[in-house]
Amino acid sequence: MSGQLRASYIAGSETFFIKPLIDLNIDHTFSSDFTETTNSGFGTLDISTPAETYVSLQPAIEVGGERTLANGTVVRPHASLGLTQFLTDLEPGLTASFAGAPQLSGFTHTGDFDRTYVDLEAGIDIFTGTATTVRAGAFASFSENSESYGGSLRIEIAF
Repeated sequence: MSGQLRASYIAGSETFFIKPLIDLNIDHTFSSDFTETTNSGFGTLDISTPAETYVSLQPAIEVGGERTLANGTVVRPHASLGLTQFLTDLEPGLTASFAGAPQLSGFTHTGDFDRTYVDLEAGIDIFTGTATTVRAGAFASFSENSESYGGSLRIEIAF
């Protein structure tokens, strides 16, 4: 379950804008405990996963513009630079024990994620004079120990 609260302000004109913004994000994950059965002869594991809540702030600056071409097509390029700062502990974990062997103690595995990420995004929206819209974008996120890249392409045709 997730929630986001955004505050932003747009300054500029129809041809160019700058938008400072900040997001407050809350993500809550939960899962039921489960049993994993293996065919390896090592037995069955009872796995317990605690609920986790993550809170982050994401300040950013977005710039963009709009241009209308001679044929009526509207082109809107945009780019943003931001930061994601997690305010809560980022060590999700799980506990496992061997089912049917209560004399053996279980074990716990935890992950460790970076608390600060630099976020980059760029895209373009194209609105034709007809019923077609094309949106393309790319994003990247960097931290001390990780990199993440992605992109999107969306074509809308009204009928």
